[in-house]
Amino acid sequence: MPSNATFLEVKNAFQSIAGLESLTAADEFFLTSSLNRAVYRAYNESDSWPRYLVVGESRLILTDPAATVPYAEAAKETIGEFLRIHRTQPFLRNSVVEFEFYVDSAGAHILNLTTSDSTSVFVTYKKELQTNFTPDSTDIPGEFVDYIIYTALSDFYTGDGQTDKAAMAAAQAKIMLDIELLRLDKKANNNTINKKFSTYVNRQSR
Repeated sequence: MPSNATFLEVKNAFQSIAGLESLTAADEFFLTSSLNRAVYRAYNESDSWPRYLVVGESRLILTDPAATVPYAEAAKETIGEFLRIHRTQPFLRNSVVEFEFYVDSAGAHILNLTTSDSTSVFVTYKKELQTNFTPDSTDIPGEFVDYIIYTALSDFYTGDGQTDKAAMAAAQAKIMLDIELLRLDKKANNNTINKKFSTYVNRQSR
């Protein structure tokens, strides 16, 4: 399971790198804003972050008026992005029917569904992102922490008019994120599902 970090851990690491003994209320507000923006950017860099990726989950089809898989279903994660839709559990055998679909505000509309198909399908999707982290948060994605810290540092320097330092921090933030993306590719080489899905998606997202 991916690890989490607390806001306090992120804050302490940021203070250490920035050379600050403490943060004012305004500093903490801007750190929180930078953190949420960084998480949003990192989330969008890949469709196969393990904490957000759900592979082949059964989802009900609504058929009024079209065959639609909605974003939300009781007792299940809200879908942030539809990636693939199959008739049966995918990646267990080679010959699994995959449906074409398009997405709008109602969900994913399946194009090649027939009357003989089931009332449910298997959806591979990316969970909806929650970007409402606060100073009380304890579930900040650990794989994003280094990227968050250097992004916040870049924002801090930008606000202070230190453009050269801001650019250097932004470059370091990119390196930190690239390291995590490379780790995803490495895991893909040792995982059947990721070989078929994650590596391709990672490269496309970049």
